[in-house]
Amino acid sequence: MMVTVLVLLFAVCVLVYARGPIMAWRRYRGVRLVTCPETRKPAAVSVDVGHAAVTALVDDRADLRLEECSRWAERGPCRQPCLTQIHAGPEGTVLELVELWYAAHPCSYCGKPITTATSAQHPPALRGPDGVTIEWSDLKPERLPDLFDTHQPVCWNCHVAESFMRSHPDLVVERPRVH
Repeated sequence: MMVTVLVLLFAVCVLVYARGPIMAWRRYRGVRLVTCPETRKPAAVSVDVGHAAVTALVDDRADLRLEECSRWAERGPCRQPCLTQIHAGPEGTVLELVELWYAAHPCSYCGKPITTATSAQHPPALRGPDGVTIEWSDLKPERLPDLFDTHQPVCWNCHVAESFMRSHPDLVVERPRVH
């Protein structure tokens, strides 16, 4: 009986103290798009979620710092002024941006809604002005806002069909679509 009470008390303490780190980890994980204050261009960044979780445990508030930034390769490390954007809107991950965009745009080939935009197994694609389709997950995240303005959405099924027709034209008989 006493052991059960101690185990339950320990579990409650762990849950109370682990809530902050777990919330920080969930809130700040994933790649995000921010506008670099120095260049005024989109940048893909990742928050150091381990550091955020540990500081949330110690201070009750997560201290943020970047783990990766797409601009560091060309510009080198910076003072991370974009962190204010992440504090202001911690929910702005690339996956959320992609999900919202595809939800608002049906497939440009078949017209069906695209509901699995963030599926790792069947990601939708974008069709460029040249007619070539490419999976959104194969693109650099910082390019997505510009590409969403110039490209059209394509569902997974149409992307596979178009890719096959492009790579094996001798094996395909194209018939006009009947609606």
